[in-house]
Amino acid sequence: MGDRLTRTLMLAIMLALAGARPAFAQSRRAHADSVRIVAELAGLDSAWHSGDADAWVAHYASDADFVGFVNISGTRMTDRATLRERLARIFAGMFRGSRHVGTLQRLRFLGAHIAVADEDIEITGFAALPAGISATAPGVLRTRMRHVLVRRGRRWLIVASQNTAVAP
Repeated sequence: MGDRLTRTLMLAIMLALAGARPAFAQSRRAHADSVRIVAELAGLDSAWHSGDADAWVAHYASDADFVGFVNISGTRMTDRATLRERLARIFAGMFRGSRHVGTLQRLRFLGAHIAVADEDIEITGFAALPAGISATAPGVLRTRMRHVLVRRGRRWLIVASQNTAVAP
């Protein structure tokens, strides 16, 4: 009876460990993907600080659908070229030398190749704001940004973004 119990316990432990390996591997992959997504989002901050529209749009898939960002009143930019042109204009104008700091609030994986990232954005040091947009506090514009990202190889690229101003 003791040998049978020992064999049963050993089998149960082996089955439990076999089931844990895929979960551990998924957890490791989710962590690695989270790190990659955070790096992509940090790249947006860096591109903003250097006023580099090309670097900013490099974080977007070539088929990305971008909804607002600078024009947080709802203007839809449906390709990277349009987004790049708008960013180049504002980086040379009202947002020249400004700071853009994104803070990740939530990251959800909707599958192995798609994720949604919610960021709080704080922009300071701007010369002016787009028409109809008010500073959240003196000298500070806060927004909530939602990005939909897809995995393309080892990178996570943004395919859609929605930016909403935080009311003063």
